Amino acid sequence: MKEVEMYNTVLLRVAEVAVILVTILLNILLIAAVSTPRCRYTTAFFKLIRILSMVLLIHSVVSMIFKTLPSLFDIQFHFQNKISLWMDLFTRYFAILLIFILALNRFSVLIVRRLDELFFSGLKYIWLPCTAFTVSAIMTAMVVNLCEMERAYIDWLGFVDSTGKPEFYVVFIVSFTLLNIADFNKNDLYFIISLYNVLSAIPELLIPVFVLFGTKGMLSSLVAFCTKEKTSVMQMKPTSTRTGTG
Repeated sequence: MKEVEMYNTVLLRVAEVAVILVTILLNILLIAAVSTPRCRYTTAFFKLIRILSMVLLIHSVVSMIFKTLPSLFDIQFHFQNKISLWMDLFTRYFAILLIFILALNRFSVLIVRRLDELFFSGLKYIWLPCTAFTVSAIMTAMVVNLCEMERAYIDWLGFVDSTGKPEFYVVFIVSFTLLNIADFNKNDLYFIISLYNVLSAIPELLIPVFVLFGTKGMLSSLVAFCTKEKTSVMQMKPTSTRTGTG
């Protein structure tokens, strides 16, 4: 780590962990709020939001277990790189498709009611996320296999993705072009990758924030849900009885 002493590596790692932990917390709160028995949250839109939030939650947990904590404590284990790579790619594609489906739902509800009845009435909406799941899995497999993408851990740098066929993946074409033009040293590369890890987690953090704080009555429903659960727990606690002999 001496090569990167000029940057506060501890601060970058702490920021990355903090962003992921906040993302996990917000998605848990969003899932709890959407899962309340109130009728207004039983529409297809909020059911799709719950699916998206669960995917983001699982991705954050996987990132914490397979990337952030191992990088922080310099730990490596079997299939670590492959699992984190596949999960990152799959979540990216699945989240994009789910957001498109959510936009289609809002368009159908507000403008074309016929589409709402066709795609989202009753249990019809289920086939859309199932299709998105299948397409995302196929796209992930194609990117990993066709582009020969791999993830490796470098001691002083962290997790780095590479591809044997960058011409099939636009992101790597741009990345390689920039790296060849600019003269980056080890300090710059470490800072850029660490900053990228922090920034890439922000969209997953903002999605539950916008839903929780932008949906009318969502926070009050969450408070009511938490209060109800707390009351139920308190009622389940056994009360002590005092017996005496005369």
